[in-house]
Amino acid sequence: MPVAELLIAGAVAAIAPHLRSAGEALVEGAGRIAGEQIGALIALIRRRFAKGDKGDAELDALAEAPGDAARQEAVAARLRAVIEEDPEFAAAFERLARPVVSGDTEMRVDVREGGQVGKVVQARDVGGDINL
Repeated sequence: MPVAELLIAGAVAAIAPHLRSAGEALVEGAGRIAGEQIGALIALIRRRFAKGDKGDAELDALAEAPGDAARQEAVAARLRAVIEEDPEFAAAFERLARPVVSGDTEMRVDVREGGQVGKVVQARDVGGDINL
């Protein structure tokens, strides 16, 4: 299944402001989990771009001017080309980009064998009070 164009554009827009800070204390205002997801996506793209003959020059240019539409399009075009030629990268990109673009974060709690669970509550997008 091809990666949707909106996902590519959304991912580029999401990572652009954070390219300079990747590798440092990443994305302070975005929250720890979201920052980790953006950092993982940037690292994936940088590693894959570094394998090519152009290196990651497009990412460096975008880091200098994150709001520049032409630079964002250059990164998106390179992503499209890499996604078309590398199905493994495409799958990894889609897995990391979806939560970044949608703003969804994932948290899992696993109860393994032998465990006993009392009360469990799982909620999302709660708009009011919860009393237990």
